[in-house]
Amino acid sequence: MSNTDFLTGKKIIIADDEDFIRTHLCKRLSETGLVALEAASGRQVIDLMEEQPDLILMDVRMPEIDGYETTRMIRSGQKSADIPIILLSALADQEDIDKGLAAGADEFICKPVTFAVILEAVTRKLDSLQIS
Repeated sequence: MSNTDFLTGKKIIIADDEDFIRTHLCKRLSETGLVALEAASGRQVIDLMEEQPDLILMDVRMPEIDGYETTRMIRSGQKSADIPIILLSALADQEDIDKGLAAGADEFICKPVTFAVILEAVTRKLDSLQIS
């Protein structure tokens, strides 16, 4: 058993308004055994919450509802308050990072980023759920 076998079957929402980024991440993360659900907006993330995802990987700047507000909405839900949320942004400074963490994100990753960094963050967050 590899150290990432526990990822198999876990649901992850990949939210990014950039089609290429979203589909690329979904494809690569699906190869690890994760079930990747795509969202192109914060509204779509909220709609996908009924799928009971294990983790959300979400861009900050999206149409309709941005990643900050979407994170706050998820954190306010009784069933969704503990779902790990990793925010991503290409235009992030310390103020953006602080804003994301204050909204309830577990982690904030600045783009550009390698797939290895994303996979490590996702694996770490999902692994910590198994331990707790």
